Amino acid sequence: MLIFSVFKTLTDQRVTVELKNDLSITGVLKSVDQCATSFPLAFLNIRLDSIKVLDEERHPHMASMDSPLIL
Repeated sequence: MLIFSVFKTLTDQRVTVELKNDLSITGVLKSVDQCATSFPLAFLNIRLDSIKVLDEERHPHMASMDSPLIL
């Protein structure tokens, strides 16, 4: 999977992940792995450290997070 390879090269780099609910999180990419399901569906598990929520006023519940695992 091409996107998995791209994320693997970005390990220990600062990245921004935008989720479907308009939540954007910036942090240091610590790990990424592939969750295999039936083809063509595949999901990535992404772990970020030292995160910062870009719109903290809209998502105050994320202020206390430090290193989330995004599934």
